[in-house]
Amino acid sequence: MLEATKNNYAKYRHYLKSYIKREGVDKLIAFLDNQTDMAVAPASSKYHGSYEGGLVQHSINVFMRLHKLLTSEYGENCPYSKETIAIVALLHDISKTNLYQLSMRNVKDESGNWTQVPFYTAREDALLYGGHEENSVFILRHFINLTYEEEIAILHHSGGMGADTDAKVAQTMKALSACPLALFLHQADMQATCIDEGNAKLSPKEMFSVEEKVDATEN
Repeated sequence: MLEATKNNYAKYRHYLKSYIKREGVDKLIAFLDNQTDMAVAPASSKYHGSYEGGLVQHSINVFMRLHKLLTSEYGENCPYSKETIAIVALLHDISKTNLYQLSMRNVKDESGNWTQVPFYTAREDALLYGGHEENSVFILRHFINLTYEEEIAILHHSGGMGADTDAKVAQTMKALSACPLALFLHQADMQATCIDEGNAKLSPKEMFSVEEKVDATEN
């Protein structure tokens, strides 16, 4: 494991332990440590964060972005606790653990020579409870209690992208209108994906330099 990846996972765990005090969080962290590849998992197979440790980096980026959006919108009167912000941002993609497997393929380099390069593919048997949004809620329910708004936010954080029917898109639009937390989480997710992680060629070491704007010692 790269040192930057190891340090990033330690920072991620620190945020979980510092902000989330809900019963069951210790078992959740133990699950991430011992039964998943959270520390090294990519955030996607070939798009944003498609490298070792990309999922942790993406989760931290979303956490920072969501905090910034809510602070800008509400100032000191934010209706959401630091715990809620941490849960929906740091754990919205928890179902992407144990999802991707690393394979090798032959490609030609700039000199025209064949070389083997790694790439990720999704395991076909990994998501058994709907999409990755539904699976994230399903996993979290086994460890901690979620509020209604937290569930809605995680379920609709993709903003309807990938929905295969107009009815599903309409359902997401209704959720984003009725639940501000869902809308802000979707915005934070898109900002992290398109701005912070827009250049998929950045190395994990370069992506590690996230500016921290949240005091992790606060509860």
